[in-house]
Amino acid sequence: ERKECVFMYERDCVEDKCAVGAIVNYTNQVAMYYQQLEVEDVVEEEEYQGVRGVSHQDNNNDDTMYHLVTALKFLTHFMGDVHQPLHVSRTSDRGGNTIGIKIVHPHKHYYSYPVMDRYGNSLGGDDKDHPHHYSHNLHSIWDKTIIEHAIQKYYNHSMLSFQQSITAMDIFVTQKQNACMDARDVTCVSTWAQESWNDALQYAYATLNGKDIVNGMEITEEYLEERLVVVKERLGLAGLRLAYALEMALGDDVMEDGGGGVLGVFDRKSLDVMQGVMKI
Repeated sequence: ERKECVFMYERDCVEDKCAVGAIVNYTNQVAMYYQQLEVEDVVEEEEYQGVRGVSHQDNNNDDTMYHLVTALKFLTHFMGDVHQPLHVSRTSDRGGNTIGIKIVHPHKHYYSYPVMDRYGNSLGGDDKDHPHHYSHNLHSIWDKTIIEHAIQKYYNHSMLSFQQSITAMDIFVTQKQNACMDARDVTCVSTWAQESWNDALQYAYATLNGKDIVNGMEITEEYLEERLVVVKERLGLAGLRLAYALEMALGDDVMEDGGGGVLGVFDRKSLDVMQGVMKI
C-alpha cells in the first residue's frame, strides 16, 4: 500500500551508501575542512553523521584540495539526484528507465531523443506509421524532456529565463522558515528523499487521470505541462538546500535578505575552490 512506501535510512541506506548518505558525507567533509574539525570531533557531534573520507589535516596540501574539490562536486551532484523523483524511485523499473513512452506531439524539435537507456538497452526507433510519435523512456522525460519542452514553448529558448522563473517561485519564501535544511543531518536529508519518492508515485508514475504509466504507453503535451510545476519545485528546492548546505559547511551564519534569498560570506579560498569546480 501507499502508506508502506517510505524511505527508511537504516533499511535502505546500508553503510551510508545511497544519495542521502552521500550528501551527509560530502557536506561533512567540506565542513571538516573549513571549520578545522577532526574526524573524531565530527563523529562525536550528533549533527554530523555518515562521515567518510579524509580530514583537513592531510599532510599533502594538493591531496587535501583534491579531496575538497571532489567533495564539493559530489555534493552538488547528489543534491540534484535526491531531488529528481525518478532518481528516488523503483528498482523494479530502474527509475522509469525500462518504461518506454511514446510522446504524441507535432513539435519534434522540442526534445532530444535518447536511443538507449543508461544500461545500454535500445529504446527503439520512432513509430514510422505515426508522424507525431517520438520514443523516450519515462526517466528521460523527467531528466530533461519536461524542461526542454518548457524552455522552447514558454521561455523563448532561454535557459536563463527558465532559471529566473524558478527563483521567483513562492517556494523560496515558504522554505526559509523550514527548520529541516541541514544537509549534515541524516534525518533531515531523508525527508528530501521521501518528498521525491512521494512525487514519483503521485506524478511521475501516474497519468493525469491517476492511472499507472506502463511500458509502451502514449502521453501527450498535457502531461509535460502539468508536471512542469513539480519539476520546477524540485529544482528550486535542490538549489536552495545546496546553498544552505554550503553556507553551513563553510562555517558562516546563514543570512536571509528581504526577498527570502540566501546570502553568505565566502573567504578567498572558498571562492577559488568554487571557481575551480565551475571550470571542470
